[in-house]
Amino acid sequence: MPNQEKIYYCEPVFRPPSEARSLLIQLTEGCTYKCDFCISNLNKKFKVRQLTEVKKDLDLGAHSSWSRNVRKIFFLDGNAMITPTEKLLEVTNYAMKIFPNLERIGVYAHAKLARQNVAWVLAKKIQEEVYGFLKQQYEQARILEIKDTPVITVLDWGRMPERKHSPKTTRLVALGLIIGFFFGLVRCQWVIFIEDLFRNKERKKLFFEFKNAIGSDIRNFLHLFKRRKTH
Repeated sequence: MPNQEKIYYCEPVFRPPSEARSLLIQLTEGCTYKCDFCISNLNKKFKVRQLTEVKKDLDLGAHSSWSRNVRKIFFLDGNAMITPTEKLLEVTNYAMKIFPNLERIGVYAHAKLARQNVAWVLAKKIQEEVYGFLKQQYEQARILEIKDTPVITVLDWGRMPERKHSPKTTRLVALGLIIGFFFGLVRCQWVIFIEDLFRNKERKKLFFEFKNAIGSDIRNFLHLFKRRKTH
């Protein structure tokens, strides 16, 4: 179709022999070096393409009929590794996301730049390992600190008394004797009163009449209380 969009390439394009079956994507144009033996980028002005443009080319490849056959991608041009690391990681992750069968991504890099990138990767890896080790040590120290922290905090510790205190046995015994004597005397007087009451018939009769009257008043009061409660 004449109006169909095509993947952008900055001519001339030289495909590396090892990338014969790779999908070529223009990440940069030209090269940062002008080597005497290289003629592939002589008339190209170096620049790093916008990520939106690179992703657009990747989308065109992903929506093509041969996208499932793409197992390798090669980012053009010379020394494309000079692309800022954040952008390079972003476009690489994007390619891995939209091409399900992608196995490898290749890129050209100058030897000096490649050495710097290797050193950067190693430094970052060492930094991550050191950070992970320090984080693990910190978490273990926090766990030990929590274990040593008491759950219950004593606000006021108990103190030994300055003088020894004991119950006053003599006073307790005397008080018990007085109370016992008093209750015994009351009981004796009550027994004598009851015996005299039952010996006299008139007093006995008055006692039972008084008892019956008190019982009747109590029953009437309880009956009236129950009626008010139900209403």
